[in-house]
Order: sequence, then structure tokens, then C-alpha cells
Amino acid sequence: MSEIENSQELDISQKLIECLKVSVIDTLSTMAMTETTIINTETADAFNLSFQIGGLIYLYGNHEGMIAISGDKSVIQFVISNIVYNPEGEMADDDIMDGVSELVNMIAGGMKSKAGLTTDAKLTPPIAIVGPSCKSQWKTFRPTYVTTFKTEAGNFQVHASV
Repeated sequence: MSEIENSQELDISQKLIECLKVSVIDTLSTMAMTETTIINTETADAFNLSFQIGGLIYLYGNHEGMIAISGDKSVIQFVISNIVYNPEGEMADDDIMDGVSELVNMIAGGMKSKAGLTTDAKLTPPIAIVGPSCKSQWKTFRPTYVTTFKTEAGNFQVHASV
């Protein structure tokens, strides 16, 4: 029996966080063909992002929350280039924006599916933010779980307040 199946005693937020972690690893291993491991997960009081590239998506319906990925341009661009089979140096800004939006969409969709929320919750269209130094904040009363993942190109984070 998998870790997710054993998590039935966890509340829905904890189940979503565990499913999100699995979704990140599955998405990057199958779509980006890169090994990804979890470094750590921390709890934050606020949903704050500070990054060069980020993608956000909102979960709504019978359960609500925000999910985001963020990291240095080199790391996120590496992952995106592996997904679309386009060399990193040849990616236009529009390609990066589309790629980070699709990446956060795939990760959040995988989380929903693994948690069994496919008909009970919906996802908004994703938002991509790209710049030399970006900051973002979502006001929430829920704790934010920040998981740092390691790839061969470096580390990136997934933030979730669900």
C-alpha cells in the first residue's frame, strides 16, 4: 500500500500536500526526464514567493488553496526545456512563460488526481511570472507548506496553502 493510500487518516490539507509532493516527482521524472528529490518541507506563516520565475494556480470548489512553483531562471528553464525538447538557450520569453504555466498546471492537476478531487475541485488557468527579481504574496489564513526539491540543474520550491 502506498504512502498516499495510508494517508486516509490525514486531513484533506495534509493529504493534498503529500499528493503534491508525489505529483512533482512524477511530473518531472516522466515529462522532464529528470530525477527530482525532496530536500525538505517547512511551514510558513505567509504565502510569499521570491524568485526569477514562478507559476501560480488556484484550487477552488469544495476545497480552496493556492499552489505555486518558484526558482532561479536556470533551474526552471532547464525543466521546461526538457519537457518541450527545446534547448535552453533557444527559448524565447514566451516559451518560458508558457512552459512555467503548463508545469504548474501539470503538477496541480496531478495533485488533484492523486487526492481523488477530480470532480470536487477545479483549477484556474495558471499564472506565470518571469523577471530578474519577482516577489509575490497571497493573503491566507492557512499555513503555507514550502517544499524544496533538488534537480540536476539546482533547487526549486513548491508552495502550497490548501
